Amino acid sequence: MSAIPDLTSSSNATGQRTLKLSQSALGRYLVCPKQFFHADIERVPREEEPSPVLCQANAIHATLERFFGLPIEDRGTQTLERALRSVWAYHRRAGAFASKDDERRYGLEAIDLLNSFYEKFDTTTVPVAREQWVRTRLTNGSTVDGKVDRIDQALGGGLELVDYKTGRKQLDPDDVHREPAALVNLAATEATYGRDVERVRFLYLRTGDEVRWSPEREDVEEAHRRLEELVGSVASDPVFAATPGFHCRYCPFALPPAARTTPATTGARSASGHALPKPASGATSTPPTARRNSMRTRPPPSAGRTPRHGAATTSSSSPARQPDSRSSGCCSTARTRKRPGSCRSSPTYTTSGPTSTQT
Repeated sequence: MSAIPDLTSSSNATGQRTLKLSQSALGRYLVCPKQFFHADIERVPREEEPSPVLCQANAIHATLERFFGLPIEDRGTQTLERALRSVWAYHRRAGAFASKDDERRYGLEAIDLLNSFYEKFDTTTVPVAREQWVRTRLTNGSTVDGKVDRIDQALGGGLELVDYKTGRKQLDPDDVHREPAALVNLAATEATYGRDVERVRFLYLRTGDEVRWSPEREDVEEAHRRLEELVGSVASDPVFAATPGFHCRYCPFALPPAARTTPATTGARSASGHALPKPASGATSTPPTARRNSMRTRPPPSAGRTPRHGAATTSSSSPARQPDSRSSGCCSTARTRKRPGSCRSSPTYTTSGPTSTQT
């Protein structure tokens, strides 16, 4: 299935706004609605510095996609290394590595991670699909798309979803059923294949840990309900307010304090020519914390209570990152891209100078 645009909108027969969203777009909205606005509504060109970590991660995913497409008898550590070398140049980005030695270091580390994967995880499975786009349609007509690293045949006749993780941060086993990407892939895979998902697996290449979730039917219904709520929040958000924090350090729309400007007047138009949202008199947006909690948090189980969601084989997990008070991420109109607004000022968006063509 080909790649799907992050967001387009239309209206259904009842006049309700319907959206087409990807799991990455929903993830951006949960982190910062303003980042979502710039990336998925305005489609502002991003000034992202190439990342060696991202190049390595993309190459590892592409390697495993090729590897599991081979006959079982042809799979081995040498095959993994050859597959990595064949995709590395495609995923390399100019300026990502400080030097040839730096690139070699990341490449050798990728080989070590793949060899560790071969030793610690089953590599004899024959997948139903690899790097597969999936889609679900919600009750109001909106669609949500996800991409699954690998879909396997489960022992009970259903499907098993596998997600490769190359980073150092691990998901807490008790939080799997609240992870937005897991909810999207669960609902979208069942809708795409018409089969039940029996298990969701997160494989961590750096540690060899595995986190599992075996969703019940009520979990699938809950996933649909939460997606309905989240998409509804996106469709009705009047301001897309910023939520400055640690993530601003890595936001492609963030600028240092010296480059910030304060937006001018309301009622301006975006770089693509569309009227920008402005809050109604006295209107306020949903608090960011409440919005994230609707997808990610629930009251902790009472003492002595055994969590009902899945079992995990992970031996350790990293603490969640806390917002960094030093973060100064802020969007600005100071650059030639004419980015709208300012994260720390009014949630009304303005642009200055000539408009650009939206691609």
